Amino acid sequence: MSITIRTMTDDDVDVVAPVIVRAFNTVNARYGYPSEFPEPQAAVLLSRYYLSQDPDGCLVALRDGAVCGSIFARGRGDTVTVGPVTVDPACQGLGVGRRMMQAVFDLYPDAASFRLVQAAFNKESYSLYSRTGYVAVEPLLRLERPPAPPPEEDDPQVRRATADELQAVAGLDRRLMGVERERELATIFGMGSVHVYDDGAGMQGYVATMPTPGPIFFGPAVAQSEDQLIALLRAALRAIGSRPVTLHLPTRFAATIDECFRLGFRLFGLEMFMVRGDWHMDNAVYLRATFPETH
Repeated sequence: MSITIRTMTDDDVDVVAPVIVRAFNTVNARYGYPSEFPEPQAAVLLSRYYLSQDPDGCLVALRDGAVCGSIFARGRGDTVTVGPVTVDPACQGLGVGRRMMQAVFDLYPDAASFRLVQAAFNKESYSLYSRTGYVAVEPLLRLERPPAPPPEEDDPQVRRATADELQAVAGLDRRLMGVERERELATIFGMGSVHVYDDGAGMQGYVATMPTPGPIFFGPAVAQSEDQLIALLRAALRAIGSRPVTLHLPTRFAATIDECFRLGFRLFGLEMFMVRGDWHMDNAVYLRATFPETH
């Protein structure tokens, strides 16, 4: 048996996507969770997007010449976001995941930090990431809101941002979170929407929303208080109408969690934000990014 790692190509996507679907849906079923990819085409779109944005960070694993796994990485400044990472269920336990992760470390030898989000129920992936040097630094709630009427009240300090405010939003993100996300925000401005909290003295926070074939993803978002984040979430819900929503919220933001439950969100599961290398607890209030995913 031979395991090799190489850069992904456009021709790989139609083989990689079914592996992603099988890997996620198999582990979810094992632990009693719904399918992660009920729409298989979503895995194709995800793969093609990341390949178009960061082709050098998209890798495939081959077992005896056949694709058996993939990993996607995005370097932004001195930080690298990793994920999704998948291995075909038929090839798990052979060291494929460790080989792919090491290949990503080798791609970014000067990175100060590698970051990812992991489903807490998935013992296998937690073990892989722990063995490759990651540490769980913050628990998250994955919250989902089924189709429902939007909240009625508007906050006059929240408005929809325009595309020419991209630099201002990216600068706020950089200042509050220390994250370089300008490329991802450009995608969101083009395909989704961004709402900002602006009290007249300047931009204080924002929330990004990204439509998908399934739910609308909320995040990234950043604010300077939970009241600001709650106002942003309510405005974003009003803007999308009755569409379903998924978001990822740190467990320490109790007031925001309470408001989400009042707004009809349900707990899908717990997740772990994991880091290899430098990290400090952010003072800002935030949502983790879902897609495009950058931490």
